[in-house]
Amino acid sequence: SEAEEAEQRVQKQLEQARQELEQEEDEYQRLRQEELLFKIGEELENLARIHGEAMTQTRELDAKREAGARPSRAQRLALKRIAKDEAGIAARAGQIADALEAEQTVVFTEALRSIASDLQRLSVDLDESGDWESGERVQLLQSDVERDLQQLIDALKAERQRREDENREDQGQKPP
Repeated sequence: SEAEEAEQRVQKQLEQARQELEQEEDEYQRLRQEELLFKIGEELENLARIHGEAMTQTRELDAKREAGARPSRAQRLALKRIAKDEAGIAARAGQIADALEAEQTVVFTEALRSIASDLQRLSVDLDESGDWESGERVQLLQSDVERDLQQLIDALKAERQRREDENREDQGQKPP
């Protein structure tokens, strides 16, 4: 009977250790996801800043162009640089979407893939293959991308806040 009691104590200790390990693993995963959301938010804000600069340059360049006229060599070089910036943003957005997909964050992933697709389209339109387009259609698409990026940034911030509030409630604290 002593051996059975010892075995039961060991079983309880093992079960308790397993539960503690699961809790620690859950906490680690939660912290990892929070860190990921924070880093992605920062990265998206950086992409939005770069895209905003590209938008400003596109508007300024288009304002200097004569309607229907082929852009000057300097304007073509500027458009090529803007197209390259937009393509770089599209590539980075695709990488972030891949990271989000690995974390199974479907909604954010799809939104970011849509933004990446629009940015890729912009990079083509602004370059030689798009006949150096910088007019209203391109500028509207740039505005759409800017809006979509900001909505995604806001959604990530809201999700981080929701998780923080949820964690405070789990720990018995009131949200501020």
